[in-house]
Amino acid sequence: MASSWMRTLKSKVPDPAFGAYLFDASAESLLERSTDSAAQRWFGEYLRHNTLHISAITVMERMRGYALALERAVPAERANISSNRDTYLGVRRQVWPIDRVVALLAAELAAILPQPPTPSKRSHRALESRQERLFRWR
Repeated sequence: MASSWMRTLKSKVPDPAFGAYLFDASAESLLERSTDSAAQRWFGEYLRHNTLHISAITVMERMRGYALALERAVPAERANISSNRDTYLGVRRQVWPIDRVVALLAAELAAILPQPPTPSKRSHRALESRQERLFRWR
């Protein structure tokens, strides 16, 4: 999956030295945890040239993810999740407030990959809708 994602990335995103990008929660998370060597090289090159730019919504989505993970975790996993959350909060990023420009950029990001890359989850014995998958993915 990561290799096809990188092919898509290369076809849509210019050289990482070209300029700063506004990352949404899914892109930031995917790039941070990717084991694909091409993705790691691209992200490393990007970070050598630019500060990571995210919106306040991205911070909210990531913190929501950590809160949900903590809620569901067994006690032995909670310290690791808390540590990962604290590490995330400690990394220097440019956080943009939500305004018209950020909303526009977020809409354009959402349009680049309109299909959620993950299959639906079973939640309370009902399949997740496409809209719910999009929300969870973004």
